[in-house]
Amino acid sequence: MNYLQYTSKEMVSATQLIRKSKSVFNSVSSGEIDKAVILRDGKPSFILLDFEKYELLMNEYVKMKEEKREQIEKKEVKKIDNTLKKDSKVTNKVEIVKENSIINNEENENLEEYKNNEEYEDSDILKDFWK
Repeated sequence: MNYLQYTSKEMVSATQLIRKSKSVFNSVSSGEIDKAVILRDGKPSFILLDFEKYELLMNEYVKMKEEKREQIEKKEVKKIDNTLKKDSKVTNKVEIVKENSIINNEENENLEEYKNNEEYEDSDILKDFWK
């Protein structure tokens, strides 16, 4: 059943509905027509549906809406997981940089101690080596 399309048999003017409401209701409830499209000034304005069909439509709509919400939640969880992974990589890089900084500071301190040592200044061996 396609609720978006309707046939001429399903179209009823508002005046006709007032005059023949019992026959229109009987046609919809018996299944002779799926729906009655009520026309106002020649344009579709309202639709009459059997209540059971309406309930089926609404239940299907609610299920689809919940499935869509669940899909969106799953996508958001994946985004959060990816962000956390990226953050952990950044954190690891920051820790590596900190460790390297500590090592560099220790090396600089050792170098300064060596430079301050008298042997460094008096050493002709290093001068010869670099020549």
